[in-house]
Amino acid sequence: MSIHLKMKVVLALFLLVAASSAAEIYEVRLLGNHLEDLITGALEYVRFLMKKHDPYTLPSMPDQHLVDTDIDLVFSASNVEVSKSTDFKIDSIKADTLSLKSSFQVSIPINHQEGNYKVTGTAWGKKVEGSGTFSLDVSNFVQSGNLQLGIVDHSIQVKDLVLDFSIGSYKINVEGLNIEGLTKDQVNELLNKQFMKYITDNKQFVEQHTAEHVKNISNKLLAGHTLADVISWLEKLVASTPDPPPFTFAP
Repeated sequence: MSIHLKMKVVLALFLLVAASSAAEIYEVRLLGNHLEDLITGALEYVRFLMKKHDPYTLPSMPDQHLVDTDIDLVFSASNVEVSKSTDFKIDSIKADTLSLKSSFQVSIPINHQEGNYKVTGTAWGKKVEGSGTFSLDVSNFVQSGNLQLGIVDHSIQVKDLVLDFSIGSYKINVEGLNIEGLTKDQVNELLNKQFMKYITDNKQFVEQHTAEHVKNISNKLLAGHTLADVISWLEKLVASTPDPPPFTFAP
């Protein structure tokens, strides 16, 4: 659950930044590596925020519906705090102004998250229900992506998004979670061992589901905004560091 939150926050900001990759069509002044520099600057803004507000509280995640062959769950999260993530590395940033394509890769050596959750539904033929607190420690998380941008009704929009991720290891502890027929120890066993296997075995499904979710969020944020709006907002955002205004995704 919290892995999706982390993806959503980092990726949604990246997509806003990457939207400016189309700017050369309208703005001759954006030449050379300026776009890559702008994207890097925005990610450094995220780093600054996480250092200034450690732990950093993520926006609440409303009900999410996850459906697969063996899973039908509705879950949400709130008061999620992230820490130990400021050492992330920006591996690569590319923006092609002619094709409106962008790509990125970010590596996070260590990440700790904790907060509140609520879940209900079924998984692997068992009833699942619970609410309470969770904590998650992830090591060597790598997130990359490729996106195709376009203009719809004068708004910049994400037409296609392909994600890839890898996780070195993780440990999760959840309080208040009940899975039909399982003891608390068996629930922890399921979450810390079998769930990782499920993610690995269904990696494509997880990536596609996350990409579609991030795409929808990003397009809602970008709707009604021109390239000039987005570029102006991003340049002000980057210029404001190291004393940024209150954080918001909206241009």
